[in-house]
Amino acid sequence: MNKTVFNTYEIEKSDYAKIYANHFIEELQYLRKTKIDVNYDTDHGFTASEKISQVTGLYLLYKEDELIYIGKSDRCMRTRIGRFIAGVRGTERFDENHSAAYKYNACYGRNVDDLYFKYIELNIDDLQHDLTLDDIEQQLIRSLSPRFNSEVYSKSKPLYVISYE
Repeated sequence: MNKTVFNTYEIEKSDYAKIYANHFIEELQYLRKTKIDVNYDTDHGFTASEKISQVTGLYLLYKEDELIYIGKSDRCMRTRIGRFIAGVRGTERFDENHSAAYKYNACYGRNVDDLYFKYIELNIDDLQHDLTLDDIEQQLIRSLSPRFNSEVYSKSKPLYVISYE
């Protein structure tokens, strides 16, 4: 929020992103986690009880009860989560990558037991004030500090400590 020369306040795009993010943080406590079950016979490599094929918005991945990643999808959430699973399993295509999956592997290996997700359905055409999914995702990452999101946005501890002795 900026103070203008007229001694009034001007709400900026980042302020709107904080408002959306704070609303979603409150809403998250009421959303149930959906278990991710690996299924090698599906295109996306997993099944879930939630129907998320054409859903756009934000998704949050959990290992047991720990929030480990926040992501977004402006087309198909099932595809984005599927890319994460493929990255963890080592079955991604040469032109795909999911950096959080590689960080996950460093901590948990290829074990996808106890992996869950929550999602917030959000149509990008409904966003106001020129907000994007990126704006809201970045604000959620700053607020919730998931382990595998970029340290640029996250306050969490780094995954690796390199010492030069």
